[in-house]
Amino acid sequence: ESKTGGYALNERVQLATGDIVRSTIASNVNNPNVDMTGWGFDDNTVESIADLIVIQNPKDGQTVYVKNKQGQNFFSYDPSKSSVNNGVTIFNGWVRIIENNTYTPQMAGCVCDGVVDDGANLEKLMFHLESSEISGTVVFDSDTYINTLSPATGKQQYQTSAKTGIRLVSNVNLEIKPSVTVSFGDIFHNSQTSILNAMYKLSADDWYGTGQNKNIKIFGGGTLDFTRTGGMGTQYWGNRYAIHLGSTLDFEVFNLTLKGGCFSNTIAGSKWGDSQNIHNCTFEDNFTDSGIHNEDHSTVYLVADNSNCYNNKFKQTSISSKVIACTCELHRNNQRYHGNIIDGYCSAVYLTAMEAAWEKKKKK
Repeated sequence: ESKTGGYALNERVQLATGDIVRSTIASNVNNPNVDMTGWGFDDNTVESIADLIVIQNPKDGQTVYVKNKQGQNFFSYDPSKSSVNNGVTIFNGWVRIIENNTYTPQMAGCVCDGVVDDGANLEKLMFHLESSEISGTVVFDSDTYINTLSPATGKQQYQTSAKTGIRLVSNVNLEIKPSVTVSFGDIFHNSQTSILNAMYKLSADDWYGTGQNKNIKIFGGGTLDFTRTGGMGTQYWGNRYAIHLGSTLDFEVFNLTLKGGCFSNTIAGSKWGDSQNIHNCTFEDNFTDSGIHNEDHSTVYLVADNSNCYNNKFKQTSISSKVIACTCELHRNNQRYHGNIIDGYCSAVYLTAMEAAWEKKKKK
C-alpha cells in the first residue's frame, strides 16, 4: 500500500505475493503491489531456514528475509554466533530480528494447523524463553494442537507427577487471537495434570510450590479446548488442573473460552502467590459424568491474597456438576467474586476465612 510521505531509499516491503522489494528512490509514493516504478526485487531473500544457513560467505550484519511462515523472518548475521543454533532465534549465526518482543509458535517450527501435534516444538520455544529469561508475548494466530508432554526440566524439574502441555514462563504472556483454538489431546487422560503450568517447586517435597514466577497473562479472545483430554478415569484426581497458576505473583487470565475436559479445578493457584485474577472468561463443561467422582469440583480455585474472580460465564450440563460443583473457591485475604453468570452448578461460590495455625507459622 502507499505510505504517507513515501518510502525511504532502500526501505523494504513484503508484497501480497510474499516477495520482498526494495525502494530504489527516496520518498517513493508508489504502491509496489500496483506499480513497481522505483522498486526492485530484494536479492537478500531466501525460501527457507535451510536455504538461509547455507548462504556462502555471509557478511557481518548482512540482513536476509526468509519467505516461509515462521513468524518474523528478517535475520541478521553475527559471525560470533556461527556455531549457535537454538532452533528458535539463532540458526548458525543468523539471528532473528524480533519486533515488539513478540514471538509465535511457528518460529520454533510449529505447523499450527490444529491437526499436527505441535507440543515438542512449542516446548522448544517456551524453554528458550525461560532459560534465556526473555520477556515478551507468544501470539497464537492459528489453531494449534498439543499432545506431547513438556518435560521436567528448568523450573519444572520437580514437577514430575502432573502432566504438562505448555510451560508458562515469567514475564511471558500468551495471546490467543479471536477465532483461534489451542486444543489438547488424550495424553492427559486419567492422570494428574497441570496442562498449562506455572507451578515452580524448589524441591521435590515443595508441595505448594514456593518458587514464584511473575507477571503472566493468558488472554486474547480465543479458545482453550480440553475436550480430547478425557477425564478422571479410574480414580478421582484432586490435583487435575487445566491451568495451574502456582505461586505466581500477578497472574491474569481473561477474555478466553475454556471448554471441555474433566478437572478437579479448571484454574487453580497456590497460597504463596499474589494478585491472581480471572475475569471475562467463559467456562463450558469442565466437569463430566464419566470416570470417578467422589469429591468435588470448583472451576476456579484461588488461594492467593488479592485475587479476584469476576465477569465470567460459568456453564455446566453434567449431572455431577449439579450435585457437587461450585464456580469458585476463595481461601485468602482481600478476594472478590462478582459479576459472574452461572448455569448448571450446585453452588455459586465457597468462601473460607480460616487458615491453619501451621500455615501461619510457615508463612512467617
